[in-house]
Amino acid sequence: MLNKIFRSVIRAGVKFRGRAFFLAVGIAVEEIVANAFDYALYPFVVWKYGLVKGGVMMALFSLAFCYATLIVYNLTKKDWFGIELLKELREYKGRGKIFGAMSWILKKGQVASFVFLSLKFDPFTTVAYIRTGANEFPKMDCRAWKIFFGSWLLGNLSWLAVVFTGVSLVKVFWETVH
Repeated sequence: MLNKIFRSVIRAGVKFRGRAFFLAVGIAVEEIVANAFDYALYPFVVWKYGLVKGGVMMALFSLAFCYATLIVYNLTKKDWFGIELLKELREYKGRGKIFGAMSWILKKGQVASFVFLSLKFDPFTTVAYIRTGANEFPKMDCRAWKIFFGSWLLGNLSWLAVVFTGVSLVKVFWETVH
């Protein structure tokens, strides 16, 4: 069933050949994978293996996944995930509160962008947004690797704190009810 759907989507995309198709597929796949990872797998592993062992396991898995995403992004040289649209968000002048707040943060400079993107997204998005060159897909230099690993560390530590707090609250609630 999924294979049939996937083939239909690819055929439609080949016919369409537009930026919108690649963005739609990239963002849809990224959202599905990110939500499954963040809200199902990460909490389960932290619950099953604990804060330290589970946290290390998920952080390493996150590192591998984000690195693989970066490789695919650079090899295909397609803006699958809307990074260039995110860069355009800096110039947002609309009335939307969420986009307005994001635009305000992104205009504050690279340090603010680094912290915001690391906490909101992942190391791949952070490094793809901050590294030099738009639609150029440059190779990773020393600065880009520092951004990537710094974002990975900040993002995983903060998410681990959120997940561990949530898992702990669920455990306390469960023990209280039973």
